[in-house]
Amino acid sequence: MPLDITDPDAVADAAKKADDVNLLVNNAGIGGAALLGDIDDVRVAMDVNFWGTLSMIRAFAPVLARNGGGAILNIAYSASWFVFPGGSAQGPSKAAVRSISDELRRELAGQRTLVTSVHPGAADTATTNGSHVPGTAPRRYRARRA
Repeated sequence: MPLDITDPDAVADAAKKADDVNLLVNNAGIGGAALLGDIDDVRVAMDVNFWGTLSMIRAFAPVLARNGGGAILNIAYSASWFVFPGGSAQGPSKAAVRSISDELRRELAGQRTLVTSVHPGAADTATTNGSHVPGTAPRRYRARRA
């Protein structure tokens, strides 16, 4: 379902509609502006990457609990550890996602919800086209038969 994770009403509505969820994948994200650039652009990066992700977790944690625990997977990207030219607000916002994943892993263990974060590097896609960030060429994988 289409969803703006910065819209609290939309997030709440999504959690009501998706009441059978047992896996939440937080993959929404936005690149960041320079930290010393326009502060409103920095706030957008934090609103989407950090606050939006936390909003989704807060809305869906009770749903996951009712469904036996499940799991939350937060995409934090390698930007949570490394600096990429031109996207300095993305790093701190994704580091915050990594940090809340670590904290919520402990906090939600009692309801049997696994929380983890994934930190893939950049891929050569339309999103990274023209940037100075080196990426890996996407590949297609086929399942092998045993």
